[in-house]
Amino acid sequence: MRLVDADVENERLLDFIAQNDIGIQYAIEHKDMTILEDIFFDYFDGQAIAYDVDRVVGQLEEHTRGSSNIDYNRAIIEAIENVRSGGI
Repeated sequence: MRLVDADVENERLLDFIAQNDIGIQYAIEHKDMTILEDIFFDYFDGQAIAYDVDRVVGQLEEHTRGSSNIDYNRAIIEAIENVRSGGI
């Protein structure tokens, strides 16, 4: 299973480049890596975070096994609910 649809992300990247073409062109022509980095860091900062929900939930459930700390286990259960809901 792929967590990211490569076709969608390719289109998204092409759209981003088209929207920032003047800045990208300027940075390349002036060999200004700082501007180029800033432009692409903006792209990557806008990326959705992809993760395997079942794997994360499994890891969180491992933390509750053997723990007798009620507050800790409640926090883990709440974290599991957050992961399953996509953080909403």
